[in-house]
Amino acid sequence: FLTTRGQGRRRVFAADLEMEGTGQGGGMDITVHFDGACESNPNGTATFGYVIDGLDKPIAVGGLVGSGAGMTNNVAEWHALEMGLKELAEVKASLSLDGSHALLIRGDSQLVINQLTGSWKCNHDHLRAYRDRCKAVLASLDWGWEAEWVKRDGNAEADGLSVKAWEAATGKPSPHRHKG
Repeated sequence: FLTTRGQGRRRVFAADLEMEGTGQGGGMDITVHFDGACESNPNGTATFGYVIDGLDKPIAVGGLVGSGAGMTNNVAEWHALEMGLKELAEVKASLSLDGSHALLIRGDSQLVINQLTGSWKCNHDHLRAYRDRCKAVLASLDWGWEAEWVKRDGNAEADGLSVKAWEAATGKPSPHRHKG
């Protein structure tokens, strides 16, 4: 795998994940941006947002993960990535996209990006389950992929979707992240 220091990017192929073959097609042509939020972290209301770019039309989705016990920012972030990857896998199947595509995953959670790529250990069983499901979806895509950490302002659309989902779920304006 290739690590590009200073840019938060790491190229990962299925062989690095001890999974079967991944296509290493052309440039980054599909991007999944993801974000999660949990106000009153932990045990608050957790929401997610993701945007898939590089298809004929972008896909943008936000929603509720859950409220109360077990909800954290990390759960919301992993949930956002998992939902975005699952949607992409469904789109790939319905459009019969071939293995010549490559994927860029972008998020503002250093924990998710670094645990997904293997730079950091995943010490909690519930987060490891998210990571493993995300890796399984990536393996099923059979595409090369990179994961890149970005600052929140570089992830504004996914962030905005998670904020809107929180506001819709609670009926209140987001106390910390409202984009005026």
